[in-house]
Amino acid sequence: MGSGVLKCMISRSAGISVALAAGIVLAVALGAAPAAFAEDNGRSADTFGHGGSNLAALLGLAGTLVTALLAFQAQRLVSKTQASNATALEAIKQTNASALEAIKSQLEFRVESDRLLQEKRIFHYERLLAVLQNLPKYPEPKPLSLLALRDLTDWLQGWYFGGAGLYMNTDVRNRYFDLQDGLRIVLAKYNLVSIPGGLGLQTLKVVLDRKDWEKPPGPIATLSELADPSPEQKLKARDDAAAVPIASVPTEALRELGSSLRSAMCGDLMSRRTLAQPREAR
Repeated sequence: MGSGVLKCMISRSAGISVALAAGIVLAVALGAAPAAFAEDNGRSADTFGHGGSNLAALLGLAGTLVTALLAFQAQRLVSKTQASNATALEAIKQTNASALEAIKSQLEFRVESDRLLQEKRIFHYERLLAVLQNLPKYPEPKPLSLLALRDLTDWLQGWYFGGAGLYMNTDVRNRYFDLQDGLRIVLAKYNLVSIPGGLGLQTLKVVLDRKDWEKPPGPIATLSELADPSPEQKLKARDDAAAVPIASVPTEALRELGSSLRSAMCGDLMSRRTLAQPREAR
């Protein structure tokens, strides 16, 4: 598009220059003609020929003038085009610089946000890890009581609503609710908490509002299928929960849920990845 405009402008200037030069030539020719033919009887053929040579010289001079004028106009147009292009290029550079600055600001904000989020997660996850020592995978844990389970579920609720619930990722959140649901099922069997609709696997997903489940996790299924305690055990749990120990099967299921929660926290923090080694240390 710029090349077409330049050609058009050069053609227009060339037309003006040619017209100007033609005017000069015509003026010279009209001035030279009377001098060449003023004396019809006193001029020889040679003299007339000499006047024609002068006219040819003037025409050559006019042609040179036209060429110079065209070159001058072309140079002016090239200079203007270069200046216009330079202005446009500078505008593009400024636009790109602004866009790059905006991207840089967004990246810096994201990096700082991720750093703060990671700090919060580490703080809350370390607190939870210390509490989960009562549900270790190895070695064999001390026997747990119903009171210990009730205290644990209360602590987990306070931990979640004390800020941790804002920072955990989706996987950690789901594993947290798995553990809470497992604790709730055990306590419900002793009538220490209630689960409307019962503990059947067909209703647990709906009752516990676990839309993330394709099916209940294995430990949840194990806990839901445990036989109900006797009426005497339920009565004893109501009167003295600390005196009612948890059997090995529900304890093992709760340990699995605790282990899954710990693994999810490590996965969120990527704390089990292998750190990059310097080349010379490999």
